Amino acid sequence: MLAGEGWHRGVIGIVAQRVAERYHRPALVIGIEDGVGVGSGRSIKRFHLLDALTSVGDLFHVLADMRRRRIRDCEGTHSGIDPAL
Repeated sequence: MLAGEGWHRGVIGIVAQRVAERYHRPALVIGIEDGVGVGSGRSIKRFHLLDALTSVGDLFHVLADMRRRRIRDCEGTHSGIDPAL
């Protein structure tokens, strides 16, 4: 997962696709503007990204709370995601 402030909505899908292709791993890219995140995800063969995201639903509560916290302060919130991905 990559996230940053000021990333244009029009390119986050392209970036997610390129990250997934380059590293052969599912990718989520989130652009944050005025405290609101807009994201795009791309997966790889034999990996259902929506199922994986649904299984770690608590993570999205943390992401929603990032309006008050910076991304680097959310370290460790990915504990439910398989590190082998």
